Amino acid sequence: MRCKCYILEFIFFVQDLNQKWASLQQLTSERATQLGSAHEVQRFHRDVDETKDWIQEKDEALNNDDLGKDLRSVQALQRKHEGLERDLAALGDKVTDRVSVNVVFTADF
Repeated sequence: MRCKCYILEFIFFVQDLNQKWASLQQLTSERATQLGSAHEVQRFHRDVDETKDWIQEKDEALNNDDLGKDLRSVQALQRKHEGLERDLAALGDKVTDRVSVNVVFTADF
C-alpha cells in the first residue's frame, strides 16, 4: 500500500512539473511576441525620425535665396534643384510607406 502512495505522489509531481513547463513555454512565447512588437514599434520610430531629419535637410536646401550670379552658377543651381526634386519624390514614397505602416500598427495595437 505504501508503494502506491509513492507512485501517486510521483504522478502528481510529474503532472505539476509538466503544467509548470507548459506555463513557462506559453509565457516565453507571449514575451517573444511582445518583444517582436516592441522592436517593430522602435524601428518605426527610428525610420520616422530619419525621415523627419531628411525633410528638414531638404527644407533648408530649398529655403536658400541664392539664385546664381552668372549662367554657370544658375545651371549648377538648376541641377542641384533637379536633384532635390528627385530626392523629394523618393521622400514622398518613404512618407507614404511610413503612413501605411502606421495604419497597420494602429490596427494591430
